[in-house]
Amino acid sequence: DSIFINTESKRNINSPYQCIYPQHTYKWDDPWSRRFYDCLCQVDNKYVLVIMDDFFFTDYVDSEEIMRCTSILDREQDIACFNFAYSNSPYIRKEYDRYVLVDKKAPFRMNLQVALWRKSSLEKYIRKHENPWQFEIWGSKRIRRYNERIYHLDKEVKKVFTYPVGG
Repeated sequence: DSIFINTESKRNINSPYQCIYPQHTYKWDDPWSRRFYDCLCQVDNKYVLVIMDDFFFTDYVDSEEIMRCTSILDREQDIACFNFAYSNSPYIRKEYDRYVLVDKKAPFRMNLQVALWRKSSLEKYIRKHENPWQFEIWGSKRIRRYNERIYHLDKEVKKVFTYPVGG
């Protein structure tokens, strides 16, 4: 699939990837989620791998595991996300060898760590007035109303992406 880079200020980037920009003109203080949603709507893929700009990888990326998760998403329509960060949240059970199904009432069930999202699910949970931290807090409460599953990486397995905690 395609690789897109969402950039809001640079227009001429020397990159082998397709750059997408918000379709509207935004002011510097317009909410993050409005700009993010605008760019997300331009992506024509069923799944998106969300990686924020302050995550600096310090080791390999397990691309085979990303492809395996994509295959699971193809089969299991009620999964919203595979989050590739470890979670301290309460979980229900371990599944798919490497992931834990996070409890519906867990704080930060939804977060902006590196994750593979079903694009339609991500779009559904975004509120255009929120900043990233509000998206994590309030989005984790919003998703309780739905039966979509969110998985986080089990702490006992090897990481898919390696980067310092906190970006």
